[in-house]
Amino acid sequence: LNSSRSIILEAAIERELPAALGEVANNLDAHLLLPITVSKTMSSNLYAQQFISDGEQADDRPKVIANLKSIQNEFNTISAFLVSAKTGNYFTQSGLFKTLSKQNNKDQWFYDFMASGKKSELSLDVDEETKIPTLFINYLMDVSGKPSAVVGVGLSLENMAKTISQYRIAQTGKVFLVDQQGKIKLHPDTQQIGKSLTALGVSNSQQLLSKAEFSSTEFILNG
Repeated sequence: LNSSRSIILEAAIERELPAALGEVANNLDAHLLLPITVSKTMSSNLYAQQFISDGEQADDRPKVIANLKSIQNEFNTISAFLVSAKTGNYFTQSGLFKTLSKQNNKDQWFYDFMASGKKSELSLDVDEETKIPTLFINYLMDVSGKPSAVVGVGLSLENMAKTISQYRIAQTGKVFLVDQQGKIKLHPDTQQIGKSLTALGVSNSQQLLSKAEFSSTEFILNG
């Protein structure tokens, strides 16, 4: 019996599980394709680039804000935003939300991204304006060849949690997403968001978080 169990587990871990997770990853990629494309298009918007180049004149702000509102409505996002590197002004679909400061810990995401050299990133956080857990799709905007702003959209994590709740591994397996520190960022049960893999009973979480194409471990959940 033990031999048969081992064979079944080996087949599941080596073939069935990687294939199932690959399908989930492909579906999530497809789900994110449109908002990623929208954010990328925002980074090349000529009017927004001119707005930044001209010093964010007060007379031009209504058109920029109206464009962000239009993006939010058309693509059903939590938010659409433009953040200036020069002034720190953070514009959303509702107007000028705030002015960022390097001394404010809540604003460090912006300065870290600007210093990273990356063109884009996906970031999970609570939207400071709406107070809604959000997946932010950040894109760098260059003006005259110089990194000058960050633009993008925010998606509701609750809606994404509903999306991943549709996925099952075998009959009872659930899919959830964690960050590189092992903190749960997206889970069908939103009460689990923010907990660590260690809190779930995973003692060797670093193995799971390695850069390997696929890794697995066994642990007992809830005793």
